Amino acid sequence: MMPERTPFVRRRTAALGAAAMGAVVVASLLVASPTTAADRGRDPLVQPFASSSIWNTPLGSDANYQPTYLQVEPRVTLDPNYVVATGTDYDTYALGSPDGPSYTSSGVTFGGRCSGTSDFGPILFPTDFMLGDATLSPQFSTPNNATAVVYPDGRTIAQLQPGARCRAGSNPHGYRATESDLYDDGTYGSHFGSGLSSIGGQIGVGEIAGPAPIRHALQLELWGAKYLTYDAADSTPGFRWPADRHDYVAPDRVNGYCTQDPCSSSPDPQMQMGALLAIPPSTTAASLNITNPAAKKIFQALKDFGGYIVDDTAWSTAQIGIDSRAESEVDITDPAWTADVTRIFAALNVITNSDAEHIGGGGEPRVAPVAELAKPTTKAAKALKLKDARASASDGSLSAQRANDGRESSGWSAGVPLANGQWFALDLLKPRDFNRVSLNSDAFAFGYAQDYDVQVSDDGSAWTTITHGSGARTSVITFPVQHKRFVRVFSNGSGIDPAHQSWSIGEFELFNAPGISFGTPAPLPTPTPTPEPEPAAYDESFDGAAPGWDTGASGTIASGRLELLNFGGDARAVLTGHEFGGAGNPYALHAEVSTIAGDNSNKARIFFAAAADGSEYAVQIGGGASGSVELLERTPGGDTVIATATAPYSIGASTEITIAVAADGRTTVTGTSGGLSTVLIEATPTATRAGLIGMETLYSQLAIYRVRVTIP
Repeated sequence: MMPERTPFVRRRTAALGAAAMGAVVVASLLVASPTTAADRGRDPLVQPFASSSIWNTPLGSDANYQPTYLQVEPRVTLDPNYVVATGTDYDTYALGSPDGPSYTSSGVTFGGRCSGTSDFGPILFPTDFMLGDATLSPQFSTPNNATAVVYPDGRTIAQLQPGARCRAGSNPHGYRATESDLYDDGTYGSHFGSGLSSIGGQIGVGEIAGPAPIRHALQLELWGAKYLTYDAADSTPGFRWPADRHDYVAPDRVNGYCTQDPCSSSPDPQMQMGALLAIPPSTTAASLNITNPAAKKIFQALKDFGGYIVDDTAWSTAQIGIDSRAESEVDITDPAWTADVTRIFAALNVITNSDAEHIGGGGEPRVAPVAELAKPTTKAAKALKLKDARASASDGSLSAQRANDGRESSGWSAGVPLANGQWFALDLLKPRDFNRVSLNSDAFAFGYAQDYDVQVSDDGSAWTTITHGSGARTSVITFPVQHKRFVRVFSNGSGIDPAHQSWSIGEFELFNAPGISFGTPAPLPTPTPTPEPEPAAYDESFDGAAPGWDTGASGTIASGRLELLNFGGDARAVLTGHEFGGAGNPYALHAEVSTIAGDNSNKARIFFAAAADGSEYAVQIGGGASGSVELLERTPGGDTVIATATAPYSIGASTEITIAVAADGRTTVTGTSGGLSTVLIEATPTATRAGLIGMETLYSQLAIYRVRVTIP
């Protein structure tokens, strides 16, 4: 029996681009123009996907705005996504699972995303690109790390969540979602709470800092327990178009959707994963008292294009998706940002009549439509002609051939809940070359295999697994070229909601896409235990009086942090009565800090040592785009730069700077943010002794959350 079909999904192009091209580089995101004319030549690496995609379609005059129960949350944060560009330095790696055991390095306990040992098949990845692990301590952080890897054909993106790669040249890790085409609709991807795109709708570089408005819908995330509904009797329980799933926790009666007020008291069935939210036309920024410049841009984008719910925050916060390179454009520590954006979220209405045929509600667009992309330099790959191929399936039904009849509205269905061991296969009658499988399940509400292997065979009996994927309404996966007669997709049985999922395939397609060449990946390494962290000789979290800290007139200690604030000069805090290290005695200073640093005139300094002659040694980080990092020797006669980092580095919302001094005086400076550790400087100052532990800010604000000293 075929599952219930839903009329709201239409398919555009399943094929992804293929022709070879030169190295691909992700450009800095520019600002889209408010007029169609200025949008011409739109770069897919700047603002991806077709103008008709959900992300680039304005709200329409026929949109039905329904008020709902969103409240003012205590905070609105940013959820960074990562765009990974492959160039001449990419290589083939085995994609590892992000579910390994946690481990400890340099005193930080990580979540183990980089130590999973399940092999999910080959992936192309730049040699040097790194993605931070989750951190369990000293600060708990488990970012989504939705990731899009641009393949060398310039249009295919492999999508992961959570993406992780802790060391250059090592295997990347993450669950693989469907691939997408930068020139197509870009609906689906690796925001696994909804099945929606990893990068569609994200705020790009320059879109907050630049003068022009944001010209696309946004990625929004809300706490499902408070706001999202789930009805097990619904054919699409807990989600609505364009989402193709609910988050895995949705059915849980304790922690799932609608288990807290306001939803639990009066559920709004329109509030589901994938819902389009928008500011009503009659609401103005002035009426909400929006003053923060970044908040004003968010407000206008939500009024012109709206935003789609793509994930569950799982706690009392709202989030907005952003390109990781654009995070520095938004100061989320500014109280005005928090006050303004929380009010914006509370003012959002849900658009009840947005569907695939009426994106944004239909009618005349509120603003000029976004122009099409610049003409691609590569063509979309064409599916192989398979009309003579023989289809078969694990249920033995004759309907299998319907998934190979060229009609997406027909298809094959397992007819029972998703289970391990279900499969769909094609006999090509003779060996043929192919390197991509596309499974189109668009016509079926919950009809895709969530977790599957692609297998090949010479005889239809002995099968070899070549890659592993996660499904969506359209599931696309690329792999090394195969020359085989038989190919099948084998379900591993797991799903977001197996009781509601019945695997269905409207059309099974194969491609031989040139321009994407894989090598032979090295196997995943066996993780080696990392030594436990060194005991702390000093540890202060500023929860109380913090004895020994001289904060001066510009420093305060409260609410778990030491704050230095002086926009008219410098402010300094020094730890007195403690001395560490000395000649031949190594030590390491760890400072967890955040700062406001708008340009390179703003400085944050972390002092770690002093010489017998009274000279002081500090790491100085400059603000602004330069993000300079310098190792300084400070004397009464002036500052001397001992060493400078080769690449810029910014202190974000929470960054740990580690300054390790070896027995010979060699000093290594490392920055850790979002679980990603980066060595900034390695140098050897003149002979030093510990005796000055302190912080200083120049024309800026510096917050210090924790200071530790460890002795190896």
